[in-house]
Amino acid sequence: LSSAEASDTLFVGALGGKTTIEQLSASLGDVIPIAKAAGVSFDEVVAAVSALTTQGIATPQATTQIKALLSGVIRAGAKRSSHSRASATAGWRAATNASPTDAGACT
Repeated sequence: LSSAEASDTLFVGALGGKTTIEQLSASLGDVIPIAKAAGVSFDEVVAAVSALTTQGIATPQATTQIKALLSGVIRAGAKRSSHSRASATAGWRAATNASPTDAGACT
């Protein structure tokens, strides 16, 4: 992920949600390492945070909730096969409607 791509993603996330680029930048550092371990992309995390902010959840709380959710996915995946972990991650994506190719995920 280039800095230009990250910047574009943050811009789209801020535009689609009720957040700012500054709030996203300040809050994402806590969730990105967990998301990477769960196989969830930067774009998907920003889309999920953006979607949560449209529901009135503040950006820091949204990232905390996503971090907790993904931690649970990782714990569950550690107890199951890699196929189950992939299924759990796919379920998270479906539940949050977060997809790097789905521009509507940030609206």
